[in-house]
Formats: sequence, C-alpha cells, structure tokens
Amino acid sequence: MKKLALVLILLLAVSGATLFAQAVSLSSLPSGSWVDKNENWDGTWTFSSTGITIRDNQTGTVTGTYNLGNMQNLKAVTSGATAGISFYSADNGKTFAFYANPVGGSMVLTIDREGQAQYRATMQKQ
Repeated sequence: MKKLALVLILLLAVSGATLFAQAVSLSSLPSGSWVDKNENWDGTWTFSSTGITIRDNQTGTVTGTYNLGNMQNLKAVTSGATAGISFYSADNGKTFAFYANPVGGSMVLTIDREGQAQYRATMQKQ
C-alpha cells in the first residue's frame, strides 16, 4: 500500500510540473517590437506567439531567432513583483530573461553568459 501511495504521489507531481511547463509560453509577454539601444548596440526585439527575433537596426540583419525549437529551460520567472519569462540558448550559451514593466510600458531584458558581466537593458516599445 505504501508503494502505491508513493507511485500516486510521484505521478501527481510529474503531472503538475508538466501542466505548469505547458502554461509558460511566449504569449506570457506582450507582443510587438521593443528597442534595445545603447552605446554599443542598436537593435529591435520582436515578440510574437511563435518566437522572438532580434534585428540590428544599423544593418537590418536578423541577428537571432528564438522559438520553442531552440529554447531550453523556458520558464516563468520573477524579479521582485514583476513576472516574466526566461530561457537558455545552447546555440550561443546565453540565458535570456524578459520582464514586462506595466509602469512606463517598458520591458527589462537581462542576458547572462558564463564568465561575462550581465547585460541589462530597459527597452521601450516601438
């Protein structure tokens, strides 16, 4: 009987984790385009329900495309009281996190790469 109870608990735990993982999607973020500009970079991040595209505004070149096929560890995250999403890209070894800021209509982006300083930008909607 104890084994049956343990198996049922494990099945419920796995089912719950699977349902939570399915609930996290790119639709958790506002769709549209957001400008990421500083002294070293001028780009636009475009979010849709199918993925994220990064374009270099100086050249017009798409420098990155992320979708459920090349994102690993897609999950819901928080920063203080602000909710967002995070994912890892094995293609470039970076972890991306996006937090929609309801005040001011901006979005905060952080990029972490092992051995490098964190990149942080507050992006305004285009």
